[in-house]
Amino acid sequence: MSKPPASVPFDARPLTEPADRATVRAYVRQLRASGRAPARSVVGIVLAAVIGAVFLVMFGPVLSGIVGSFLALATSGGMPAAACSRSPRSSCWS
Repeated sequence: MSKPPASVPFDARPLTEPADRATVRAYVRQLRASGRAPARSVVGIVLAAVIGAVFLVMFGPVLSGIVGSFLALATSGGMPAAACSRSPRSSCWS
């Protein structure tokens, strides 16, 4: 049976501290020079727009129906808690 990996303390400073802009620019230049930087292409942007449009066409009506039903119930008195959460100036808060 193998030994468990050694415990290494986690240093979160690179994730929470702001990065030096000059260092970031130098790193990007180095990536582009070595050919490791992802290329920006119009095809990727168009593909993302098409996928987003298909997603919107498929799920937009469902989402709007859910939101519409919720708002109809909230404003008709069917769900008083929802109506109170939507407008703090309603009679629920007094």
